[in-house]
Amino acid sequence: MNHGSTFPKFSNLKAPLLLALLTLLVSLPGLSSLSVIDRDEARYAQATMQMLESGEYVDIRFQDAPRWKKPAGAYWAQALSVKAFTGVNAREIWAHRVPSVLGALLAVLATYWGGAKLIGREPAAIGAALLAVSLSMVFEAHIAKTDSLLTGFCALMLAALAYLRVGADEENYAGRGPALVFWMALGAAIMMKGPIALLIALTCFIALAIWERSAIWLRPLRFWLGPLVCIAIVAPWAYLIWTKTDGQFFAVAIGEDLAPKLTGGAEKHGAPAGYYLATVWVMLWPGAAFLLAGLALAWKNIRGVKTAGVSALGSTAKFLLCWAVPWWIIVEISATKLPHYTLPVYPALCLLAGAAAVAIAKDKAHPIARTIGAALYMLVGALLAGGVVYAQSFGGAKPPSWEYAIAALIIIGIIVSAILLMRGRARAIWGVIASGAALSIFTFGHIMPSLERLTISKSVAKLLKTEQGYALPLPAQTQVYSPNFSEPSLVYHLGSHIKIGMDKSPTALSNLPAGTLLIVDKLHKEGPDLMARIAQDAQSQLACFENIGEVDGENYSKGDTVKLSIMRRTACTPNK
Repeated sequence: MNHGSTFPKFSNLKAPLLLALLTLLVSLPGLSSLSVIDRDEARYAQATMQMLESGEYVDIRFQDAPRWKKPAGAYWAQALSVKAFTGVNAREIWAHRVPSVLGALLAVLATYWGGAKLIGREPAAIGAALLAVSLSMVFEAHIAKTDSLLTGFCALMLAALAYLRVGADEENYAGRGPALVFWMALGAAIMMKGPIALLIALTCFIALAIWERSAIWLRPLRFWLGPLVCIAIVAPWAYLIWTKTDGQFFAVAIGEDLAPKLTGGAEKHGAPAGYYLATVWVMLWPGAAFLLAGLALAWKNIRGVKTAGVSALGSTAKFLLCWAVPWWIIVEISATKLPHYTLPVYPALCLLAGAAAVAIAKDKAHPIARTIGAALYMLVGALLAGGVVYAQSFGGAKPPSWEYAIAALIIIGIIVSAILLMRGRARAIWGVIASGAALSIFTFGHIMPSLERLTISKSVAKLLKTEQGYALPLPAQTQVYSPNFSEPSLVYHLGSHIKIGMDKSPTALSNLPAGTLLIVDKLHKEGPDLMARIAQDAQSQLACFENIGEVDGENYSKGDTVKLSIMRRTACTPNK
């Protein structure tokens, strides 16, 4: 098929290299300068540090609280990265984030690998590029937790199934290789986030079997070595954690974490049905520009209508829709909703978007869908570009004029790309991808690391280190109490032994040894009473504290303004 000079020739080697470079281009900026993010990332990173400090790699904990919500895979990956690149006491968050970058790389390359088999190299490369620069994928690549890794292994499962599905029609086809890849990826995905990947695969299989009244293409998955490999990946950890916790891990992970998220709004993250349909235009931006056209293309191909520039997609469209839609429905009707819950099925949507992009470039297809998609892409992109500059004015210093200029250039590029897309021009594809990359680099590489008012824990650590000469993490003999600022990032920066939360507040300040640090949020509801108690004890010579610094900021986890007073226990000077 001759596609003219509009698209580069995607060889077996060239496309993966370009996609890998694109993924690194948007993932690496800000990886080290972006402060540890509360709360999930900080908990994962701190629990990993305690794992390395204690040598306990099975029963993972955040301080003295068990982390019985997810399997150990992400913690182990972070631990390997920290030991390889930094060290236990370095507290360099970028080392914890390296596995997430690798997860993003795997997701993008696996999307291309499977997509090339399903829809051809050109649309697969475009779809993988759209995934690489999507807001949700870039964000998760910068965060040290599970979702980027989960998406990578889910994309690998999707790719393996693509080879099973397409190869089943080929003569002398042997599906054991892709089947083994599927089972290995499933085992790794389970180790990252429990049964999520298994549920995505099962709902896909059931939906397709009902739709097509056949599941013969799945026969290679019955090859005995595949399930055995999956069990071999998961079973050792499952046995160890069962033995270590007397089965309590699974009771908590299923009964107190997974089930409440399905039946009730866990952790105050409830939202009505339709949440993901409303937010996908932001979380999949800029690739969402082609999403409506991709769905229209899928529907036409299922009906047998041929599309210019793309191979017949009837069976493929069914597969990609069944990979994405059933899981989407599950999380849409579940009570607990977080933006990243749909990320594992984005590879399938991006492949449909990539196919639609080629169809638009070749035949100006889907005029209504592409016009609506272009309008949404332009609106969301302009709001995002303007919003990140506004965020700096809120969380840091006044933005310099050059930042406004960069945001304006990005917005102009978005508008031009949207107009080209409305007109069905091929250059719109590269404009959309470039706008996503540019905004990601600007946001994660510059804007977010500069939001100093949001990096409260980092500011406390900087004050103690640069102004007071403390070595970080603080030694065990230096006691620290932070009764009313209890974000886990403070533990990560200062040390595993510090005490956070009102339940850890000392009952008698006079019993604290000299040198003890006390961190009090004066604006917290308990703050004034605690400050009055400190002043009273000093007046009566029971306990005295010197103020060694203050930190102001915004606690984005709670939406509160904080004013921390950092005090150190000293000997009382007799009243004269």
